Amino acid sequence: MRSVRQFFVPILALPKWITVFFVLMPILVFISPSWLPEPDSNYRLEDVVFVYQEKIVTPAKVSEKRSKVSLPHDRRVTNMDIESGWYEFPVSFPEAIDDSMMLYITHVQQNADIWIDNIPVSSIVPEYVVGGHIWSRPIFLRLPKNSLTAGDHNIIIYVQSEPANNALLGHVYLGPEQALRPFWEWRYHYRFTLVAIVTFGMLSLSLVMGLLWLLRKKDTMYGWFTICTFFWSLHNIPHIIDTPRNLTPSTWDAVYFILLGWMLITLAIFNHRYTGCIYPKRERFLIIYAVIGALPFIFLSQEYIHNYAYWIWDLSLLPIGVYMIYYLIQSHYRNPDLGVKLLILAGTIIFSFGLHDYLVIAGFIDRTQGLLIQFSGFPTMLVLIWFLLSRFVKVLAESESLNLELEQRVLTKEKELQDNFDRLKIMEQEQLLSDERSRIMQDVHDGVGGQLVAMLAEIETGKISQEQVSDALSQSLTDLRLVIDSLDVASEDLPTLLGMLRTRLQPRLDGHDIQLHWGVQPLPGLNDFGPRKALQLMRILQEVFVNILKHSKAENIYLTTEVLKGDKDIELIEIIIRDDGSWQEPEDNLGHGLKNMRRRAESIAAELEITGDKNGTSVKIILSSNSDENKPSIDN
Repeated sequence: MRSVRQFFVPILALPKWITVFFVLMPILVFISPSWLPEPDSNYRLEDVVFVYQEKIVTPAKVSEKRSKVSLPHDRRVTNMDIESGWYEFPVSFPEAIDDSMMLYITHVQQNADIWIDNIPVSSIVPEYVVGGHIWSRPIFLRLPKNSLTAGDHNIIIYVQSEPANNALLGHVYLGPEQALRPFWEWRYHYRFTLVAIVTFGMLSLSLVMGLLWLLRKKDTMYGWFTICTFFWSLHNIPHIIDTPRNLTPSTWDAVYFILLGWMLITLAIFNHRYTGCIYPKRERFLIIYAVIGALPFIFLSQEYIHNYAYWIWDLSLLPIGVYMIYYLIQSHYRNPDLGVKLLILAGTIIFSFGLHDYLVIAGFIDRTQGLLIQFSGFPTMLVLIWFLLSRFVKVLAESESLNLELEQRVLTKEKELQDNFDRLKIMEQEQLLSDERSRIMQDVHDGVGGQLVAMLAEIETGKISQEQVSDALSQSLTDLRLVIDSLDVASEDLPTLLGMLRTRLQPRLDGHDIQLHWGVQPLPGLNDFGPRKALQLMRILQEVFVNILKHSKAENIYLTTEVLKGDKDIELIEIIIRDDGSWQEPEDNLGHGLKNMRRRAESIAAELEITGDKNGTSVKIILSSNSDENKPSIDN
């Protein structure tokens, strides 16, 4: 008892509008074919005589087995096991008719030939029908004008069908074209045009889904829906075209029935995959049944193919349809997704159409209503198109959301990097300031501090003269100014640095009556030429000038600069200080100033050359514009 209640729980949980649709849809399907408009009953041919005949012969030779029938005439309902026979319609025209007269037949199953007074109508099958295998399409024929003379006439319609009890003839109308054409067009577009649109729409959709499946093979639902819509499209083909000449009618009918079952079974498997479930045992059973159930169609004759299809194959498909709908209802109960709701609606339509068709072919419903399963692909197409569009929109929304999230993360990371960069910059500045303080303290301690300490010691001993004190103080002051000048931003520009040195030294040169000849030209920038290197260079130059002032007794000093090309096209800057004083060769135990000059030159990766003769002394300082080079070289 509990299991029975559990069975109905998902059904009771359905939204009311789906339940109402589930109840009303079958009713709508069963009454909808009767909505097709019919011509005025005055044009209907009511007086009909059926004549049994095995072969197609001249109607005049038929004179026995006549019976009066009413239309529509379904040989399955009347239990006539007759493959072929004539329908005679006596008509009378009071006078000759000049206007076009049309014969409108609402339904024929399956082949038809038409005579008027033993004269065959030349266009038995209209040009809009591929062949004589009419199925349920309406016929609209123009009668020859020479047959519309005044008097009595006999319209004869020969209907042949395999199997025998499958023959069916609907209502027949005779009247002017303008009175009958609109009704024929309604029925024709309903039975043929709409089926063609649905069929080729599903075939196109099958190709699209197949491409999606090839691109995303892990999404197996695309593959199953591709197979389903392909089977569905092929199943609808007999409603559009005649039996191909290289196929027998039994083969054509067998393929038609087989594809109906395969379509429904693959659709059930698609529903599994759409809801994210895989049931290997169920799906294996469905596939095995699809194969085994199709085998009898290969071996049975035409008559038995239809009996097997109507009473075994088609009947067995109804439980599969019920299972498919109930499975979707269960899926909705677990996860009330809009896509599942739409699949329930589409499944209800398919089941209703399938139930209607089964009742039609079984003879419980008037067969002139025709089959409807071919139309059920239209709502399924709409559901799938919605599914694809919604999935595309969902993926697009997720992509936009991910992009926004990624942008937000990038902005957050950029802010973090900027904050880290700012902190590193502050730390670097603090480190630079600390290093610069240490350097300045070291420079002041080693330079000015050392000179002042030495001078203080000399003063305390009383061994230094006032002139020596003045000279030492002046030297210390100059050194202090050089330290200050090296901190100037402009110290990185070599001509400016030399100009600042000139300003500091000019008073002392003037005090010794020495003329400075200035030959500094524009020079290229030096990489990594900061305050430390600027101070070392100025101290080298200061030492050169101090030596000139102390020892050379020169009257003129020449300071020039040149730009040379070194190895690998590296630019070299040459600073030359030359005087016209006396030259003294340095001794090994002397020349502490020269040693300091060479040490300072090595510390800034510069080359120092000192030469002299009777005409004076020359000092060359060679700097490389690429300070990464350890040792510059000079092209001779």
